[in-house]
Amino acid sequence: MNIEFTNNIGTMIEEYINRTGATKTWIANQLGYKSKQALDGALISKNPTLRTLLLFSNFLQCDIKDLYTIIKSK
Repeated sequence: MNIEFTNNIGTMIEEYINRTGATKTWIANQLGYKSKQALDGALISKNPTLRTLLLFSNFLQCDIKDLYTIIKSK
């Protein structure tokens, strides 16, 4: 059985934005990014750093594993 972990951070942030009406600029400021573009770069990263994972999981009040989708295949 193969297990694939798919980065889901961008989707989680988008869901948060949709639920709260917050802007990416506001979220970037809250998380210490210098701009919305810097935040976007972190969201699309295929290999986010542990710092990034901790920032987003704390901000979203979820476990780091919730930022990933686990796909099991035979």
